[in-house]
Amino acid sequence: MKIPNKKAKYKKLAIWTAAFAVIIVLPDASMYWQQFKLRTEALPEPYKGYTELDSVIDDYYEIIRTDSEFIEPVLQANDSTIIIITGGRTEKASNVFIENNWYKFNLKGQLTDSLKLKFRQNENHHFDTFNDYILDTDQNTYRTWIINNDSNAIPIKNIADDRRFTQNEVENLLSQQKYLSVSFTDRISGEDKNTHKLFFLKNNTWHYLITDALFYHSSTYNQNDKEVKYTVTPYDSSTLFQRTFVHKEHWKESSFWNISKHLTWGTGNGSSGNGWDGTSYFQITMPKKNIYFKQFVTIDEDGTLRERFNYFIYKPIGGDYLLLNDIENRKNYLIRPKSKFN
Repeated sequence: MKIPNKKAKYKKLAIWTAAFAVIIVLPDASMYWQQFKLRTEALPEPYKGYTELDSVIDDYYEIIRTDSEFIEPVLQANDSTIIIITGGRTEKASNVFIENNWYKFNLKGQLTDSLKLKFRQNENHHFDTFNDYILDTDQNTYRTWIINNDSNAIPIKNIADDRRFTQNEVENLLSQQKYLSVSFTDRISGEDKNTHKLFFLKNNTWHYLITDALFYHSSTYNQNDKEVKYTVTPYDSSTLFQRTFVHKEHWKESSFWNISKHLTWGTGNGSSGNGWDGTSYFQITMPKKNIYFKQFVTIDEDGTLRERFNYFIYKPIGGDYLLLNDIENRKNYLIRPKSKFN
């Protein structure tokens, strides 16, 4: 009778175990390799003290953040003043309130004046800022506060009472009056869906007409020419705002054996894309010293950086502050000297 060779049996078992392990591990080899590399890539010491922009604390500069639910431009009132516009909704005792705010800042970044208009949502107001004027298109009024700090509402006249202008009439009117500046159109509440109010500026006075056509603009339409002129440059080449380092922290590839990964392939949700989660480190160059902060970033396999913000940068001539406008997320960051240094 032949006695089984225990060593051969164990050897065979080891081979099968190793083969099974290879089958399990091999499809995820690249994932394990990327994870291993990340463990060896330590964050350089100079960047360990960075915080996010909202949490930056500095002995000379302060960062003022403003948020708005509404998309409004930052305006250049004059050579020494900008206006930041914010707005939002709040609820109190079953009432919804809408608040619109306009803030004036001087060349030092200090607040010099403000206008706040608050009303209940059902009170029918709609404010829009165009050049030097604040229009309420629901109430047919405008304010000259931007020019002279006067917050009183001035009535806007209808140039033809209740007459409806056709598309051709409106275009003909604007073609003859090249000095007209059309701000926007707004549907009149409760009237036919093709009835709109069209506001225009003539001799520094606002007027409006009613048109039965869907009219938005003509060849004489002017954009808001008071909007500040931003410095739009890639972060890596801007002298004011530079990305100095990117640190990869987490490899996003899922395991081959993750069943949900295969179920989501081809769904268009981007779940099958590989890359890294990490942190970008930035330097903002200010007149007295630099400001440093960090921000979350995702990195594609080809090195493309995808950040959750896109700052438009404004630096006033002769000014001491810097404005970062994150238009997509409707945030402004005003970096200015603390008041004790002014």
